Amino acid sequence: MTTPSPQALKDTLTHCLAISDEAAVQIFALLNYTPVAGSGPEWFFEELEQARASLGSWAEIGKRLKLNDAGMSQFTLLLRHFQQLVPGSESAQSATPHQVIAALRYVSWLEKMREKQPALKWTASLPASDAESQFQGKAQIRAVELMLRQLISRAWPDKAKLSTHLTTLLGVSAVKRSQSKGEKGDIISGLMFSELASVLVDKREFNRFYAPVFNSSSQGFLVDQRKTLQAFLDEIRLMRNQVVSRQPLSAVQLALLENYVHEITEPVQKAYREGRTKVDPSAFQHADPAELGQFFQKNGTDTGAVQDSLQKEQYKAPDEASEPVNLLATVLWSAVAVALVAIFGVGIYLLTHLNRDTPNDGKLMGEHYVGFMKNAPTGDVTGPRLELQHQGIDWTPENFRSAIMRGDRKVVRQFLEGGMTWQASWAEQPLARDQQDVLELLINFRSQMDEPEPCRRMISTISDAMARGESLTSMRKTFLETFCWQSDVVEQERQAWQQALQREKSGVGGAVKWSDIHEQIYDTIR
Repeated sequence: MTTPSPQALKDTLTHCLAISDEAAVQIFALLNYTPVAGSGPEWFFEELEQARASLGSWAEIGKRLKLNDAGMSQFTLLLRHFQQLVPGSESAQSATPHQVIAALRYVSWLEKMREKQPALKWTASLPASDAESQFQGKAQIRAVELMLRQLISRAWPDKAKLSTHLTTLLGVSAVKRSQSKGEKGDIISGLMFSELASVLVDKREFNRFYAPVFNSSSQGFLVDQRKTLQAFLDEIRLMRNQVVSRQPLSAVQLALLENYVHEITEPVQKAYREGRTKVDPSAFQHADPAELGQFFQKNGTDTGAVQDSLQKEQYKAPDEASEPVNLLATVLWSAVAVALVAIFGVGIYLLTHLNRDTPNDGKLMGEHYVGFMKNAPTGDVTGPRLELQHQGIDWTPENFRSAIMRGDRKVVRQFLEGGMTWQASWAEQPLARDQQDVLELLINFRSQMDEPEPCRRMISTISDAMARGESLTSMRKTFLETFCWQSDVVEQERQAWQQALQREKSGVGGAVKWSDIHEQIYDTIR
């Protein structure tokens, strides 16, 4: 696969910075906000924070940009990542692949914003694409898909076992569809792109088969290489759908695709050179136009997202074809249950009738067993984790977050005692409701909070709440004191306080007295 040259990286980043600056000016005009003079992503992000303070909330900014809550969150997330990697224009002088990817992802979202809000009409852009660029883009997507097929096939050389395994992961209907659409004797060829990618990045599958090939100890664009693969492959899936529907890819999409493909295939290419895999990505990059056309029309549009985990699929309702097997299994398990009940009854009889002279032995044995369950080592499927399982609650971050959001103190404690990590942003709703019992639990297990740099969002959320008339409660103060004590965070809040004072003195502070809000937060964390 082609590696982007240093000059190409520099040129692309320079174009992205120009687009970002021009878009920023128009966005501020739409928000009726006059920023201080400046340029670059860091300047834009800081001034956007001030515009948010002036308007009262991010929701108001989203309304003017015609973005819903999810769209606004994605916009600020991409901008934050962009400004972290590329603070200013000087970064273009020695551009890295990750800087360019962050810039392109942000500019790609700006393009979507421009489609939603006609008032945004910046003219800066990447060089226009031609027919050759479109052809190369299609070839790159095809090469990634063929590489995924080969990696999975190599992991499961026995076709019968592969079919059984895919049925477990994807379900009977997906495998039947693949067999009908794919090449004879090749079940992999009929799978959708999202299914191939999901099998690769599934937590268990990746660690078991593919981590050594991708050298997962190295840092990816999103730090976790498996998560990086999931994000990149899902965006390639969307580009693939455009190709299937005969829509050309934009210049930004083509540049992003080139960098994605390099990030995905280069570790595999290196593993091939070192003899760690027999899959050679470079063998898939050549294709003629007729072959490309047939390739993309074969499976059609792919509406399924690339999933983080497929393990839950095996617990879905069975297909009709499997009902006779399940009926037989039910009968057999019922018989086993009856036998176990009988054995249990005999055991109770023996314990109560044959050992009447030593009643304390049974009691001690029972207490020892319960003690073992309660004090099980972290990571074991006993203790709190087993208790959750008995309640029908899977050990997942999603279930933990839901328990925090609904204020379920018992379940929250079980997750925490079982060793589950948490993020400070999950406490936003309990903080708004002042659910002290759950919040105190989280503070007691503060060492398990693993969200990187939580303070910007926490301070922003709390200050927004205070601007709406809510108070800086004792629990909000506790969270700020616990997680936002770092000197750089304190200094940023001091500057925000001073800037708010200056704005109010100049008569542009608005109805909300932001200086008081920032002063209270500053006094809390300093």
